[in-house]
Amino acid sequence: SHNFLLGSEPVGQWRFDSTTLRGESLKSTVGPWIGKVQGTASLTKDKPSSLDASKGFNGIILSEDIGKAGLPSEEISVTTWVRIDKVIEWGGLLGAIQDNGSFERGWLLGYGKDSFYFAIASESKQKLTYLKTTLPYSPGYWYHLAGTYDGTSQRVYVDGKLAGESKVQKGPILYPPNGRFILGAYLDDNEHYPMEGCIERVTMWD
Repeated sequence: SHNFLLGSEPVGQWRFDSTTLRGESLKSTVGPWIGKVQGTASLTKDKPSSLDASKGFNGIILSEDIGKAGLPSEEISVTTWVRIDKVIEWGGLLGAIQDNGSFERGWLLGYGKDSFYFAIASESKQKLTYLKTTLPYSPGYWYHLAGTYDGTSQRVYVDGKLAGESKVQKGPILYPPNGRFILGAYLDDNEHYPMEGCIERVTMWD
């Protein structure tokens, strides 16, 4: 399922076990981020363990300031294993986003009521394209999800298969002047929707 990323090194990765998730903090396995748990977070009993995002979980803030987070600027790919237990309209897995009326900036790998999506805004468009997967997901099942953008094509993959493509966005990623880099929630200035489900091994490439 990782063929399109062979030969590249991730710039960020988060796994969930007793060495990385301790109390209120999450240490990245690749990259400099120390995440701050909002609410409560626990680990599943399975092996490998995953993040159990249930009631009381409000996301993990990886950086308080998107501008200082050192995120990819020209190209980006984000992958994860995920199980959605509660369907919501605006769900986020990993993102650095503002979507406030006509002000749309950043990117987000997330999910809605019936599909996963990968959203991105480029400097040329100054609007987000929410690229949805063509097939719906089912709650309670694990999926491998990937979103990728190379400056001309925006794609989303489910279980290694291309599930959506758009060529609307072009050029560098347009980030908001402020906002937070977050895992496990949809978060911007006026919305905060944490996920309910499980997430395992989140990886980001440039």
